[in-house]
Amino acid sequence: MSHLPMNMSIAIQPVAQRTPGRLHLAIRGLEADPAWDTRLESRLGELPGLHAICASIASGSLLLRYDPRCWNTESLVEAIGRAIGRPWRFEAPAGVPGTASGRLVIVAEAAPVIRQICGGDTCVDLSRSRPMPSRHATPHPFEVDPLCCTLRIGALCYPDARPDAIALAFAAAARRSGLPVDAWLQQYQPIGAPVSGPFLTCFRRRGSQVLALARGRMAPVLDRCAFIQDRQGCHPLDDTLRHRLEGEECRTSHLVAFAYRPLLFQQSPQTPVGDWIFAGFATLDWPGGQN
Repeated sequence: MSHLPMNMSIAIQPVAQRTPGRLHLAIRGLEADPAWDTRLESRLGELPGLHAICASIASGSLLLRYDPRCWNTESLVEAIGRAIGRPWRFEAPAGVPGTASGRLVIVAEAAPVIRQICGGDTCVDLSRSRPMPSRHATPHPFEVDPLCCTLRIGALCYPDARPDAIALAFAAAARRSGLPVDAWLQQYQPIGAPVSGPFLTCFRRRGSQVLALARGRMAPVLDRCAFIQDRQGCHPLDDTLRHRLEGEECRTSHLVAFAYRPLLFQQSPQTPVGDWIFAGFATLDWPGGQN
């Protein structure tokens, strides 16, 4: 949407949701772009679980018919904001069922697009809002898919109380691939405060288990990792593979790596020094080429 100034914030506001699976939204701030309706319809048409999409330039509105098992108002607004590709804010009017009611009020950053995600020995192109192949979105119950693991860490690891643009991008990509993002957010409760250092560290508790999650540049994340995740489990991270992964960062400046570490027998979060498990990495495209 090159007609829009990058500093313009777009407002997305639910107007009515009279029946489950139908949503009417008002979109303000796109008036300067004469083709926003067809572009938005095209991008949203790539998402699963959206059955009918009608955008109107004349009224500045968007009508959606969707599968309520896949979407709610909040996740739909996130997807619309990402599809617009500009800074946006969610205006939630009082009394509209299913809105965030002020909980998700503003997303001021321009959201990145996850171009490619890599885990284990597999890389998947996620550009243009395509979901992951079904064999990755629904792994065998006795397998741990490193691509799904990477998306989960990306959605759960962020520096503040609210998800930032990178975490929202990973959550949106996971939703497009049919992964249970809302269940993750309920099951993995944040504890303690995120820690900044050589990389971002967040702490989540699931039942009695505490996990440390890492997000950052490839080199400092790898420096703490002794193992790597693949579909069969965790294995030692040998020097050959370590050097190959370090070389990935030389090919792009917009790369983020992810790792995790169980904190056994620890009731309070404490940043572990070593023995992290490398999950995967992703390359990002930022609107306007920002970092």
